[in-house]
Amino acid sequence: MALAFISYRRDDTSQVAQALYLQLKEQFGSGQLFMDVNSIRSGEAWPERIRRKLEEATLVLPLIGPGWLRAADKYGRRRIDDDADWVRNELMKALQRRIPIVPVVINHTANLPEPEGLPLPLQPLPLLQTKILRLDPAEWASDVRTLSEILVDRGFRPRELPSQPRPSERIRRDYPPLTEEELAAAMDELTDWEQWSDSLALEYPRIRQELQRTFTFKKFVEAVEFMHWIARRFDETTPPHHPRWGNDWKSVRIRLTTWDVGNKITALDVKTAKMIDAQYEKFKGRA
Repeated sequence: MALAFISYRRDDTSQVAQALYLQLKEQFGSGQLFMDVNSIRSGEAWPERIRRKLEEATLVLPLIGPGWLRAADKYGRRRIDDDADWVRNELMKALQRRIPIVPVVINHTANLPEPEGLPLPLQPLPLLQTKILRLDPAEWASDVRTLSEILVDRGFRPRELPSQPRPSERIRRDYPPLTEEELAAAMDELTDWEQWSDSLALEYPRIRQELQRTFTFKKFVEAVEFMHWIARRFDETTPPHHPRWGNDWKSVRIRLTTWDVGNKITALDVKTAKMIDAQYEKFKGRA
């Protein structure tokens, strides 16, 4: 099976690495990816696990940010020159096993080191490719798409995801995004709801605007019963409108946004939130 090993320095690109891992996991599943923080179980001997995964890897993705080469210990010595440095050892192992290496430079190609700036064992790294693979937050979607295409070309199998429906022109016409003034007025009515901003892994860095409310119950079974109670009501709204929701023990968190207008809050979300509130009161007062 294809396996991509994500190599990075935590004090250099940890947040980017985490975002990239989560997004690629949505596309390819966790079984074709390895990243130390996400793929190592608590209490496991991580050095041995890393060695084993490097043996299994079919591709190594070193994330190179501004501090990748200059990272130093407390005495000012470059880590990349230290025989015990894990980033150095990961890449040396990949070179020794002739595992394909695709460097990913973060933000700007100026962060890419010249070969003569590397320790001699790492100078064969393919850092002078004709086309450098860049990962820039400003161009995140297109850059990740390019990386995904490289993975597919190298035998990685994308997960089968449900196809997205086409945006409804009727909803776009009848339910435009609320203005700031309209949203503020709606929030005055929806006192138990809050505005929420989020980015799903497949959508990053696009931000979705949502209404959110958490309903808390005395027992887990009540939380599940409430979800069953209200589920069919979403199909009965005009037009039908469905939430992003989930259950966590005794609570149910519901988020509403209108996908057809780019995941913005519309009057349809406000209407649905009011319906949910009314159904919650009926659920509490049921015989």
